Amino acid sequence: MTNPITVIITDDKEFFRNAIRESLKDYDINVIAECNNGIELLKVLETKTPDVILLDLKMPEMDGNQTLERLCELKLEKKVLMVSFHDDPLIVSDFLNRGAGGYICKDDAIYIDELVSAIQIVKKGRRYKNFVQNHSQPKLSIIQKEIIILISEHKPIKIIAQELGITPNAIGKQLKKIRAILGVESQSELNNMIFERGLKYLGKPKK
Repeated sequence: MTNPITVIITDDKEFFRNAIRESLKDYDINVIAECNNGIELLKVLETKTPDVILLDLKMPEMDGNQTLERLCELKLEKKVLMVSFHDDPLIVSDFLNRGAGGYICKDDAIYIDELVSAIQIVKKGRRYKNFVQNHSQPKLSIIQKEIIILISEHKPIKIIAQELGITPNAIGKQLKKIRAILGVESQSELNNMIFERGLKYLGKPKK
């Protein structure tokens, strides 16, 4: 029996950390610590040595850019899998050129199979470059399911954004993706589908 891969999640969004931690329980991957920013991560690294560090880009106090710089000084950059909604090729290239083990967009990371694959590749010391993925069989992601649940509870976009820790603009982008996946053209059609066809029961993500 092989030893499980050990991971530290560094992300200021508690919802994202919870969702990823719960999803990884089904795989041979152990989350040994969770951090809100780079400062907390560096403190944890004084006593724990993970196989892979999941590192968000935008965080308070010490963001992903600053944290990667410190991790390079500690010779830990190859353990870093950057995880962010920012998927600009220039940003991705910058992190990879600085030695990060890989970069995955959060839109792909919440498809847990993609994230597990990226973690396994980085653990082996290889570079994970497939930061943009095309899903031949579209399915609702963890955050998309959560958005549907909150819509079914008649919560406005602003409140949904606050509860999930992302911007209303990000919610709008996710709603556009949800409509495409479910084959509806307008938000009113989506709302009707949620309330009339009971999509609120499609499975609330564990927290």
